[in-house]
Amino acid sequence: MANDTMPSMTWSADANGANEWFNKEWYEYTGLTHEQASNGGWKYVFHPDDRAESAATWHRIITKREMSGLEARLRRHDGEYRWFIVRAQPHCDATGRIVRCYGAESDIDDLKRAEILLAGEKRSFEMMTTEQPLTEILDSLCQTLSVLTDASFVTIMLQDEDRRTLQPGGGHNLPEGFSDAVGGIPVGPDFGSCGTAAFRQEPVWIDDVDTDPRWDCARDLVNHFGFKACWSTPIISGRGSVFGTIAIYSNTIRSIGDRERKAIDRFSQLASFVLERKISEDALKRSEAMLAEGQRISHTGSWAWNVATDKLEWSEEHGNIFGYNVSDVGGDLKNMLERMLPEEAAFVSETMRRAVTEKRDLEFEYQATLPSGNVIQLLCTGRASTGELGEVTGYVGTTMDITERKRVVSELLKSAAHLREVQAELAHVARATTMGELAASIAHEVNQPLTGIVASGGAALRWLSRATPDVIRARESLKNVIDDGRRASEIVTRIRKMYRKEMSTVEPIGMAELIGDVISLTRGELQKTKVTLKLDIPDDLPAIPVDRVQLQQVFVNLILNAIESMRETSDRGSALTIDIKQDEELVTIGVCDNGPGIAEDRVESVFRPFETSKANGMGMGLSICRTIVENHGGQIRLVQGVVPGCRFEFTLPIELANN
Repeated sequence: MANDTMPSMTWSADANGANEWFNKEWYEYTGLTHEQASNGGWKYVFHPDDRAESAATWHRIITKREMSGLEARLRRHDGEYRWFIVRAQPHCDATGRIVRCYGAESDIDDLKRAEILLAGEKRSFEMMTTEQPLTEILDSLCQTLSVLTDASFVTIMLQDEDRRTLQPGGGHNLPEGFSDAVGGIPVGPDFGSCGTAAFRQEPVWIDDVDTDPRWDCARDLVNHFGFKACWSTPIISGRGSVFGTIAIYSNTIRSIGDRERKAIDRFSQLASFVLERKISEDALKRSEAMLAEGQRISHTGSWAWNVATDKLEWSEEHGNIFGYNVSDVGGDLKNMLERMLPEEAAFVSETMRRAVTEKRDLEFEYQATLPSGNVIQLLCTGRASTGELGEVTGYVGTTMDITERKRVVSELLKSAAHLREVQAELAHVARATTMGELAASIAHEVNQPLTGIVASGGAALRWLSRATPDVIRARESLKNVIDDGRRASEIVTRIRKMYRKEMSTVEPIGMAELIGDVISLTRGELQKTKVTLKLDIPDDLPAIPVDRVQLQQVFVNLILNAIESMRETSDRGSALTIDIKQDEELVTIGVCDNGPGIAEDRVESVFRPFETSKANGMGMGLSICRTIVENHGGQIRLVQGVVPGCRFEFTLPIELANN
């Protein structure tokens, strides 16, 4: 009877394992009667997974005649298993024969489960550290949870990217074919335990799936695999989104207890940590891969330099640029400089030394001769890091191979120079063509002062041929000859300037003066076509830095286009207006006519090269105008909505742009 007062379960058995008695504590825990425990019935108190080890331990005790024991799960009267440490001591007679064995079983369930939990967490962290596949890490979590909850099997389901279905992510002790059967479970309010838990973002404990309507959608699944209970909990990220679910299945109808609830909650948090860590690692790897690919594509390497130790580290692409890795040649800035030509090394060393002294960031270009003999051009940039006293302690930066960029820039500069030559040639051709169109007008303009010269010369002769020569009036006539000659010379000079090819020369010029020159060239055309000219030019306009010849070409093109468009407007009279407005930065010049305007289908294309409505036109006039105006830092446009006629406007900066 003394054994019945002991705080642990005790028993005795003969050498064949037939129990002679159990104490009261043992009967109360197991719920068995003496008859049920006799004749080996006590063996079924052990968890099925622990029975083999229990038999092996008993065999060891009998054969070696020494005390031994094991840790095992024993079934309680309510069906729950708890961990015990089971020890047995053989008692032998004088001949060494085992007469009886005495045993005791002590409850270590809380301690054992804590050990299993810690071991499982440790194993998971180790697997994450060694970058094991995610499925293997989740399988390990399921295995540990299965042991802690005495589950028939455990699954982790993960949401698809569309967050509409669940797919198997891990599991333990899963029946054959189960993963394939549950793949693609919808996330919704009545889709079993897992689909519902993911939808509601809260645990769903179903003790009897046969009677729960949330499993009506998967009765075939339940019947095929034979599980009776399913407890599912959502795996929720730190930001509140659902990764998936973790579920415990039981082959018996079973209510979840506090122990199981705590375990599944703990492992849902652990699974969330694993998944977030995995997502972060994958994102980091993608970022690193993108950075490496970006460095490779852009020929950019990254580096870090410690000023005090001279230690230099750089990326793989940096090594590719130089043809070697700095760690292979010593790992210091000094080692890198030693592999450069003396003059190259001296420049780099001095530039970096000066930056350290001046406590500033780095940005400079330099040349490097590679081991292969190739010469490359590099752009080095670095951000300085400082210590407590403000001293520079190191730099982190990039080195970009700009050899190809330099070559392309050089080619672009050559192409730009060639383009300017072509544009100048094209503009000259256009001017020559325009001068041909203005031949009659120019002849008329030159003829006027020539006629005056002839008339004044004749008058001078008459005054001098008198019996008493009138010298005063002859002098006046000769003065008129000189004035008309100067007028003719100025007209010819303007024509020559506009016609001949010269380098572009920008100088401050008054717009009124420049427009006056243009009108003198086009007056004949204006008079011949009976176009009324109106000028609206402020008197206080400042001189604007322009190329005289090029701007004259813009005005001539716009005026001739306007004259051409108004040939059909004789019924209402042709009128041409040139006006100028000014603000703080720009002057806006408008050339407006009252012709038929430009058809809507040509509005978008009037500035395109070779676009013309003239039978014999080149289609380059407005295109050249746009190029000239934009080269002066301005813009030209066709103003829509002018009825009748059309209006072209262009702007010019009052001050010369930096370029």
